[in-house]
Amino acid sequence: MNMKAPFLCIAAMLVLFVSCKKEHGVPGTNIPPVNNPGNTPDKDAPRLKDMIVNRLPSPYYHFDYDDSGKIIGANHQSGLRIYTVNYTDKKISQMENIIEPVRDRLQYVYNDGRVTQVNIINRNNVTYRKAFMTYNSSNKLSRLYWEVLDNGGFSSEQMLDFTYHPDGNLNQLTNTTFAVGPLTEGSFTETYDNYDDKIAAEGFNLLLPLPQNHLILLPDIKLQLNNPRHVVRSGTGTVDFTIDYQYTYDDKGRPIAKAGDFVFTVGSQAGQHTALSTTYSWY
Repeated sequence: MNMKAPFLCIAAMLVLFVSCKKEHGVPGTNIPPVNNPGNTPDKDAPRLKDMIVNRLPSPYYHFDYDDSGKIIGANHQSGLRIYTVNYTDKKISQMENIIEPVRDRLQYVYNDGRVTQVNIINRNNVTYRKAFMTYNSSNKLSRLYWEVLDNGGFSSEQMLDFTYHPDGNLNQLTNTTFAVGPLTEGSFTETYDNYDDKIAAEGFNLLLPLPQNHLILLPDIKLQLNNPRHVVRSGTGTVDFTIDYQYTYDDKGRPIAKAGDFVFTVGSQAGQHTALSTTYSWY
């Protein structure tokens, strides 16, 4: 996931853990059938337009929709990556990064109506990265697992494990990186709680924790139904922190601003506070 102050070293920590390279098979999947599968949009659902984060390229996210509510375009980091989004039978079939010289394609694979795999294919038609999705018995995303092409074969790159509160909001995200390429082995956990009862503005951004990975859109998957007001990261050893958020809402209950109090909890900067801010606009 690139910015000054604490978030520069936070992002760096995602590619700076220590240890040895491992090869792993794809974790087993258990994909329960669903009655209303895939990425079927709700034309009346709130549509996020822009997400602007202080100290980051602006807008950090921008989305375009068609009249039915389907996302047809996504812009990440103010044009660093711009995606077109294609559908088959109302489900995403492919995303393409149209920014030169990358031109990667993200091909979606479905099983029982759920996205279970996304293949990242470069402009030379070589699949060089894969993402695999696992779901729990409640059809909530429980794991996102990345492999990357390395020395002629695929090696484990990253694994995100998700657990949820009883109300369906994300409780914990455990981020495990493996020693491959620039990465070194390590793991940390983020805990989300004290949710409000308003419309969630984010959640999708938690699927993009490494800068070399593409944005994966899963419109039918809701990690967060509401907005967390307390976040704790633990386990890094050097960049553990807490963030307490306050939200401002519009008359439809949609967040339009988020103010955060970021506090390091370990190391020489322990106790140091940094103010964070994010604004949102909606269609």
